[in-house]
Amino acid sequence: VSYVDAGRRYRFCNKLYEEWFGLSADDIQGRPVRDVLGDEAYSRSQPYMDRCLGGERLAFATEIVHRTTGKRRLSVDYVPHVSEGEVVGLFVLGADITERAAAEAAVRESEARLRSLMDAAVDGILTIDERGVISSVNPAAGAMFGYDREELIGSNVTMLMPEPYRGEHHQYLSNYLETGESKIIGVGREVEGRRKDGSTFPLDLTVGEVDLTERTMFTGVLRDVTERRALQDSLASLNAELEQRVPDRTAALEREVEKHRATAELVGQQANELDQIVRGARCVLWRAHVVEADGSYEWTPTPRHLPVYEEFLPLEIADGDDYHDAWRRSIPAEDRERMDDVGHAALRDGDAAYAVEYRCVDALGATRWLHDDVSITSAGDGEWQCVGVLTDVTERKRAEQLQSALHEVLEAAHTPCSLADMY
Repeated sequence: VSYVDAGRRYRFCNKLYEEWFGLSADDIQGRPVRDVLGDEAYSRSQPYMDRCLGGERLAFATEIVHRTTGKRRLSVDYVPHVSEGEVVGLFVLGADITERAAAEAAVRESEARLRSLMDAAVDGILTIDERGVISSVNPAAGAMFGYDREELIGSNVTMLMPEPYRGEHHQYLSNYLETGESKIIGVGREVEGRRKDGSTFPLDLTVGEVDLTERTMFTGVLRDVTERRALQDSLASLNAELEQRVPDRTAALEREVEKHRATAELVGQQANELDQIVRGARCVLWRAHVVEADGSYEWTPTPRHLPVYEEFLPLEIADGDDYHDAWRRSIPAEDRERMDDVGHAALRDGDAAYAVEYRCVDALGATRWLHDDVSITSAGDGEWQCVGVLTDVTERKRAEQLQSALHEVLEAAHTPCSLADMY
């Protein structure tokens, strides 16, 4: 705190003001402001001082050179001192905001990086508050629903939902905030979305919660799974057709080897048809014959190597190996053990299908995430025919990591700053 008269000379300053400039009160009081601040700092403050001595109260930010800590950022208030209708001086109120300004700059930088990541993401990402009002949305989400960003910001997220979800959403949010009981937060699931033109489509939704100082925000990562749903429906239809045919052919298979071969050929033809269905999708079809002997399972891919496998997932194939050998070797040991356990358990339990996700390392050394949907058909005692659809879900995994980063930045941006941090 200091006081400057109309002639722009110091008449008073407190102890902290003395420390800022490394001068005593006797060295400051009576001296012109320019002499104490220096030409550079005074030139920045002079326009505000002129206006204050004209009767205007002002607040601004500036920089000074502290005698021990170097350049510091200050928040300054100029308050005119009026006596008998005339401005006779001004009060200077200063606060050191160096740390706060640095923290705010760091938050702005983090937010800019996050916006860049969100804008580049192939999955839709949006945030809403406790009332369901959309506060941010990336371009992918707008394109997914057919809206411009400006149409979504400030609107309720229920505009993106068909009935009955639209009418139930507000009550669901209220119940969650009161009881903490959630049906979807922290767990990904498939839901229905509603486009601007009124059409609906299936999408994968992962919702996360961020607890801020005085409110709660929710983030959602969205992926249009229309193609995957169509592929799954086709696979289910083909599998149902196969299951209907198996009982009719079981007796014949036991009597005639030739009919067994005919059935195997038919299954191969149907699998080739399914190959055509999935060829244009981001996935690949595989088949295998499995035999159980003494508690162990022998998987024989049919065939072991196809060009479409290498187009889907390029691998480094050692001399003497085929694609199947390279694929097994590219999977980390813990993932390979888990994948085998899930498949063998499904065979033992008589399941009709199973699904598993695991990592592998491609020919360039990059880690890829794969999702495997497998249908099982019994081919006799201790034998099975398996047909699987292998899907690359690496981008989905990256979106989940992006969501985690979003939580961290939102929490950092709303961390309260104490008054003590300002000095």
